[in-house]
Amino acid sequence: MAYTTNTSRDRRRRADLRSSNIRRLIDVTGGIIFTALTGAFITFILINWITGCGERFYHMDGTYTQGECVYPSDLWNDYRQTQTAQEDN
Repeated sequence: MAYTTNTSRDRRRRADLRSSNIRRLIDVTGGIIFTALTGAFITFILINWITGCGERFYHMDGTYTQGECVYPSDLWNDYRQTQTAQEDN
């Protein structure tokens, strides 16, 4: 009976283990990114709902005011203006 070494089988097992660890890392990282983006989207929707985005607010004289919508670019621009104002002081 000839004795054969299992080196090729061992190498294959180690490669499978490495690839499964990489796959697990990719899956966890993808899940974290997906959860963060979903949370940001839901937060964006809630902020616009609270501010009355697109709703009409009627006044006593019959006129109305359209509800303001909040966009991510508005938040970024307001932040930059605040930072510039603080630097000027």
